[in-house]
Parts: sequence; structure tokens; C-alpha cells
Amino acid sequence: MKTFLLFPAFLLLIIADMCSAAAVNLNTTKLQAAKEVDCSKCPMQEKPMDCDELKENGATESGVYTIYPRNRLATCQSIEVYCDMETDGGGWTVIQRRGQYGNGEDYFNKKWSYYKQGFGNLKKEFWLGNDKIYSITNQGQYAVRMEMEHENGKSAFTLYENFWIENENAKYKLHISDASGPGGDAISNHDGYAFYTVDQPNRSGDDQSTRSGGWWRNGKGTSSLNGLNLYKTDKKDSSDGPMQEKPMDCEELKENGVTKSGKYTIYPRNRLASCQSIEVYCDMETDGGGWTVIQRRGQYGNGEDYFNKKWSYYKQGFGNLDKEFWLGNEKIYSITNQGQYAVRMEMEHENGTSAFTVYENFWIENEDAKYKLHISDASGPGGDAISNDDGYVFYTVDQPNRSGDDQSTRSGGWWRNGKGTSSLNGLNLYKTDKEDSSDGIIWVTFGDNKNSLKATEIKVRPEHKKPVDCAELQENGVTKSGVYTIYPRNRLASCQSIEVYCDMETDGGGWTVIQRRGQFGNGEDYFNKKWSYYKQGFGNLNKEFWLGNDKIYSISNQGQYAVRMEMEHENGKSAFTRFENFWIEDEGAKYKLHLSDGSGPGGDAISDHDGYAFYTIDQPNRPGNDQSTRSGGWWRNGKGTSSLNGLNLYKTGKAGSSDGIS
Repeated sequence: MKTFLLFPAFLLLIIADMCSAAAVNLNTTKLQAAKEVDCSKCPMQEKPMDCDELKENGATESGVYTIYPRNRLATCQSIEVYCDMETDGGGWTVIQRRGQYGNGEDYFNKKWSYYKQGFGNLKKEFWLGNDKIYSITNQGQYAVRMEMEHENGKSAFTLYENFWIENENAKYKLHISDASGPGGDAISNHDGYAFYTVDQPNRSGDDQSTRSGGWWRNGKGTSSLNGLNLYKTDKKDSSDGPMQEKPMDCEELKENGVTKSGKYTIYPRNRLASCQSIEVYCDMETDGGGWTVIQRRGQYGNGEDYFNKKWSYYKQGFGNLDKEFWLGNEKIYSITNQGQYAVRMEMEHENGTSAFTVYENFWIENEDAKYKLHISDASGPGGDAISNDDGYVFYTVDQPNRSGDDQSTRSGGWWRNGKGTSSLNGLNLYKTDKEDSSDGIIWVTFGDNKNSLKATEIKVRPEHKKPVDCAELQENGVTKSGVYTIYPRNRLASCQSIEVYCDMETDGGGWTVIQRRGQFGNGEDYFNKKWSYYKQGFGNLNKEFWLGNDKIYSISNQGQYAVRMEMEHENGKSAFTRFENFWIEDEGAKYKLHLSDGSGPGGDAISDHDGYAFYTIDQPNRPGNDQSTRSGGWWRNGKGTSSLNGLNLYKTGKAGSSDGIS
């Protein structure tokens, strides 16, 4: 008998994590009319070609109007449309609307003919129709505005300066570019792809996946605003719902097409922040852009002691993102624990000279660990004034957390080693008679430890370019199953590298194998080990093994993961069960199991273990009054419906024992 537990990252990811939107709108407006339009057989210069021309002709109220596309693509036919005359100057032709209008969740899961002609109610939710969208967007240069409302009430939009689609013969191929806006860019990677419906999937390459709702398909599923309406259903996190990939930091906003520095909303992609949103200031200009600013100091009219605040202020953050501020230790912790981050410390001296120092590795621990600092690998003209604070905890006036016999006091929250070589949150003593105080804004390798700096800015950006799991290795071109090194993109495993076995063949490949059992010559009780073995992992990746709970925790907390359990019976028959959601908690929570949405011929023998702690012979962690014992480490609910790490009793006289692999 052999078993495998394998899981790929959901690219998104992953990716983490996808949420069903509460409402979405798609609007188009003309940027430039077609240069050559033959209207000899279609004299409709008096008739509006779109909502923008209606607005120019005096229409000011949003509502249903008739337009007359000024080209031969629609045979000069009239089209009834809904015009938005209010948003961003008005003149928008609405081509789609979703929301809570009483239709079924699968109302947009229609066939090709429906998406071709259009369906729905222009005053409620609808798709205008691909033939009509083709006709309108081929009159000139059009922009498209995608508006989304989240279930938490927050709204965002993304504007693309160029948008048009080809005709039915070309499968309504999409052309879209030049994105901007706080909603981020989740569709540019669909540019050049054909339209997909349930009966005409038009998949790309070897993609055999299925999705609900008509949309342009690239196989990655980063956007689908015509997906199932899963708002306020128990399936609302499904990737089959209307979705927009949410940026995890300013670097991802940059990758999504955002080019202007300013305030944006990001969504850290890990379990540390429960996927909460964070408003941040993004620097899109310095050294390639993509920096999330976590601190700014300068001459903004605040008092010299504005940064001399208590622990609670530094925890939550304070200030004005457009002026001077501290983002907040909770937010910094959440962001920097998504992957390997660099930090850039920028300083301006009172004499007008500037310098910076970049550290390739930067992250902080959580509040329980007093936001302990981890920082290394310095370079830059500003010199290194903070590496000797590495491993030290955060200091504030009410929680000094001093090291050793240090009884000194300092102003402003910072990491303290008692030497005082850096303190970018010190008193702002620029142009005061106390400007040579060591209590000021200090970076001793740029100036000295006496003169307070004029301005500073601290910003972080991901530096992690290594594969986070086998799915990412596969995306990078790896096709052979075997042993590889991955680098989980979070701090849960201290960003360590992990050697894993990748299955690149089963069910599309990209599976990270976390367990294998079989007939490899080990004793029947080889998996009957203590807690420390299951924590670290044991065995041979090419034979039978348990990857290790710390590693499984690290990998499965990067995003939404599936797990596939494969079993082979002694009679030679095989089966599998796949669970769409799988992750475990950390050792402090006894590696508690989270697992749901099972399917497959192997049946579901483990969902009733969901929410239970891990069991080993020396740390049984039994539920309730359960005093039973079992062999092998596993999640225990007292019922014993599954135990894939039990004794290997194949071809022994004890093969029917409940202590075996079951």
C-alpha cells in the first residue's frame, strides 16, 4: 500500500487567496474617433455613435439610450445601451453590470450564443453582447473602466486606455493595455486571448481547466468578472466567482501596471493578517519603483516629539501617508512576512546631502516577540548603522524592552541594542538649539551620532525571485518529477529553503509531495515516531518520508492550497481524494488541521478531523475524554476514520489491524 499527500498552489496564490466580488461594472468610452469612417450608406452624423457623443449632444442623465455605431461592423444598426453620465466626467457606455438583483448565482454561466447577442436587463445586471461590444469598440480608440465593489463595502476601479475586441471569427479576441487605478491590473495577461464559454471553451495550450461564466481565458484565472455570483454564499471564496486579483504590495501593483507614486490599497497574501486590506504609500519611481513606504520624516509642521509615542501608536501606526508617518508594526509585520523583503533607508542631512542604505533581508516578528528585528546584507553610501540591532526587540517610552543592564532612555520607537547607532524615529531637532542631541534622528554612518537628520524615508520591496513550491517550478519550465529546492514566500519557516519531491505528472503536475508510504524495506513501525520527528520531517524523499510539520505549515500558509491523497489497496486497486482547501496551523496550535471540499473516488475519511490537533505517541493531544492510543503521527478526532501514517502491516498477519495505514 502506498499513499501520497500532494498539493499545488492556487495561483492565487497564492497566490494564495481569491474573493467573490459584491458588484462589478464594465464601462467604455471613446478616446479618439476612427480616422477613416465611410458613412456614405449610413448617414447618421446626427445620430450618436456612443454615450460619449450623447453627452456632447447635451444628454446629462444616466439611463437607457439608443446609439448608432458609425461603421460597417454592425451594418449601421442601432443598439440600445445604458449610459453612465456621472462617473469620471460621464459619457460611458456600460457593457456589463453585476450585483444583487435577485438572479441565480449561475445567471452569467451561459452559452456562446447568449454572450454573442447579449442578455439581461440594462437597468439591472446584463452583458451587452460581444457583437455589440465589437461594433462599438472598433469605431476608434476606446478606454474601458472596470469597477468592483467588495463584500466589505470597499470599491475600486481599473482604467485601461486601450480596449477593443475582434469579431466572432476570431473568437472575440481581447486587446487591452495601459492600466491604471487602485483596483490593480488582473487582465492584461489575458490580452490576445479568445473568449471562453461553457460550450466553446477556446482554451489556450494544454489548459484543460473549466470555469463558470463567459470571459477571456489565459489559463491563469486572474480575473473573471462574469463568474458565479457567490456573494453571501458559503462558496464566496471560490475562484469560480467574479474576481480581481488583489495586490499584496506596491511591487505587485507596479507589475499590474500602476506607474504613479501615491496612496493605494494592498492585501497581504498570508494568514498573518487574515487577508485584511492596508492603505499604503507606494513609491513607483525610486530605483525601479514598487516600494511600500513604511516611514517618512521631514519638515511638515509637526512638533519635534511627534514620533515620541507609546507602544499602541507604533503598533497601529500614526500620521499622514502624504506627509510624515509610521505605517504600524502590525502592518509591517504582515507585509514583510509574505516573502523575502529588502528595506531601503533614505536619509537627508541638514547640509543638503542625501544617502541611502539597502538591506537585502528585512522582516520583523509579531507583537508577542516584541516585533524583534531581522536585518542583514547592507550596501549603499549611507553605511550600515543598524545591523548591530539585528535580533533586538522594539523600544518605546512605555515599553522600553532594554537589553541586559542597559538603563538608558531614548525618544521615539525603534529597535534597541543599547549602543544608539541608529534611531530614525528620534526627535526632529533640525534647526533647533538641541540639534546636536543624540536623541534626534540618528544614523551614525551618515554624519555622526550627534547631528539630527533633516528627513528620512524607509521603504520595503520584495526581493524573492525563487520558486515557492512545485507549482511555481512547473511554471518556470520544470517538467520532470524529482527532488528540488523551494523557498516558501513567508517568514513562517524563517524563509529557509526546503528540499521537496515534486510530482510533475499527476493531474497536471506541480504537486509538492509531503508524504509517501510503500514497500521500501523499512520496518512496519517506521512512521511510529515522536513529535520532534514529525516536526522536522524524516525519511528519504525518493522513497518513503514525512516532509515535516514545520515545512508543511510554511508551504500551506502561502495561499489557498489543495491536497490530494492517493491510496493503493493490497488488491492492486487505486483511488484518490482531493480537498480544495488545506492548511495547518503552527506548532503553538499543535499543527491544527484545516481541510474541506473533498471529492474523488477515494471518498472522504478525514473531513471529520478538521479543526483537530496533531497526534504522536509522546504528544497525543487527544480530544475530550479520548484515552485511546494509535500508532503514527496524524490528526486525531477519536474516531480513527483515517491514519495514513499508521503501521505498515501489508503482508503481515496483522493486516486487518486498525493500527495500520487506514
